[in-house]
Amino acid sequence: MTACPPRRLPLRDHRNRCTVTIDVHAHILERSLLAELSETPNSILAVHRDGAGGRIDGYGPVDRLRYDLDGRLQSLAARGVERQLVAPPPPLWSRPNWAAGPDAARLLNAATRRAVKASGGCLAGLIVPALAAPTMVAEEIERELDGGCFVGVALPTSVAGQPLDDPAFEPLFAHLSRRG
Repeated sequence: MTACPPRRLPLRDHRNRCTVTIDVHAHILERSLLAELSETPNSILAVHRDGAGGRIDGYGPVDRLRYDLDGRLQSLAARGVERQLVAPPPPLWSRPNWAAGPDAARLLNAATRRAVKASGGCLAGLIVPALAAPTMVAEEIERELDGGCFVGVALPTSVAGQPLDDPAFEPLFAHLSRRG
């Protein structure tokens, strides 16, 4: 396992403030989740394994750095990225005619949690909410945030064809507003 990049001397911006490099938009497919999705018929996604890692129906090839944690950490170190916020690729949790319910969201969040814990502090997770059950989202978010591996929530631009400003998602945004 590759360790996090060593802390660099603080970089200074034009106002002499310390800066760090954080990648806030990265997709991850923890290796055991990729294997499970490719070996078991499921409602989440069809994954086909091949010599290059796999291919996801409607998404394309799975880049090695999505599931190769050591390779990802080496890449972060080489680029001087000190932390990366990660979530599974959106097609795993929201498509035009489907959105993750509680079971799918828990499966995806558990996989992200495993990768975050194995990263030595380089990764932090973004929660995949159970968007098919918007009234349950607050409970799911609180449970995941209390675990210490997640720092935020990943949201798609629409959920099963519904825009996020649909009244069905008011409980989600009300909770996020209260949470801060």
